[in-house]
Amino acid sequence: MSGYAFRRDPAELAVDAWRPLDRALHRWVRAHGGSERLATVAAWASLADGNGDTALALDDASRHGMPALTAVEIGQVRDERMVGDGSGDAATPFVLDGVNFYLARNHRDECAVAALLRQRRALDEAHGADEADIDALFHGERGVAVELQRQAVRDVIGRRLFVLTGGPGTGKTTTVLRMLLMLQREAGRTLRIEVAAPTGKAAQRLAQSLRHGKDRMRSDPHAPLPPAWQPLLDAIPDAGALTLHRLLGYQPWRNGFRRGPRERLVADVVVVDESSMVDLAMLRTLLEAVDAGATLILVGDADQLTSVATGSVLMDLVAALESAGSAGIVRLRHSFRAERQLVAVNEAVRAGDAGAFAAASAAAGGKVVHERLDDVVQLAARLDRWAARLASLEHLRPLLPMPAPPSAPDG
Repeated sequence: MSGYAFRRDPAELAVDAWRPLDRALHRWVRAHGGSERLATVAAWASLADGNGDTALALDDASRHGMPALTAVEIGQVRDERMVGDGSGDAATPFVLDGVNFYLARNHRDECAVAALLRQRRALDEAHGADEADIDALFHGERGVAVELQRQAVRDVIGRRLFVLTGGPGTGKTTTVLRMLLMLQREAGRTLRIEVAAPTGKAAQRLAQSLRHGKDRMRSDPHAPLPPAWQPLLDAIPDAGALTLHRLLGYQPWRNGFRRGPRERLVADVVVVDESSMVDLAMLRTLLEAVDAGATLILVGDADQLTSVATGSVLMDLVAALESAGSAGIVRLRHSFRAERQLVAVNEAVRAGDAGAFAAASAAAGGKVVHERLDDVVQLAARLDRWAARLASLEHLRPLLPMPAPPSAPDG
């Protein structure tokens, strides 16, 4: 008979917010010689990872509920043998970079993504486009509504990385269609193009949007696409976009991908729609798989909810590119939908401008209802109440999945 007895460490049960996984990491750290402080920090970092954050700021972890550490306490964490600084070949399970505490895999992914993005940006050979060609793609329209769309078509030429972002109804997919036409026009040949999205539903929507967009360009009543462009239009895939997992050749038996630095994608242009759903690890795989000479176009709404996994890569990438001078990025702002009066509200929220938000809310009338909340705890409680009200609405019930019938008892 085994003499092993499993005993829980009372400290791992001390925080109600921790999930079983977080408690298991706490126990693992203690079992491998880590201090109670390191075990506690690791459990909080695991919780932060589960909530989508790549790192935990030890001097201000209020976002997740961990009390902030003093400078002395942070120094003690740094001195732990299981904590590295992310440099060299030391294989440690945790990394402390400044005051940011990482699970090591997140730090590796973050550093790899940053390096790959810098390399891709360094290969840019951007140059202008013929305005007559842009006029042909936009059927002669030069108004304010398409000004930024035209800029995206003009600026994508020669880029190895291009980001197109914008809210709902701003014409992202139709702009991508014109960007692909312009890239082929400048190359003087049809290009090998891959289009993908993170989920099957998003991939289906992308393929459908491309089909409809191609039909509209062919049949525009005022200025249809000139015949010389037709072969290029035909070369744009619309039969069915791929999920990212399928594009990259996901291999479930090893939880990895076939495509990568050793076997790159065979494509001149890769378009990924709904990029706000792409997580940090997936972006690293994508960047490693797209050939350095190919053009990678990331499309999505940077202000939408981020990936369910770790990281908010599109939001962070948009912020970095815009702060660097907007090269290789266009943010579409004009909404072609009836809800365009909400665009000003969204812009004020994104900018954190309370005065502009109040003015935009008043202009939108009854479409905006808001209340003041003092912290994220109040926000979470408010969202829970809102979700419960939605779930109780009778006319939504036909849209909800039916619960599985109870299984019959054995015997």
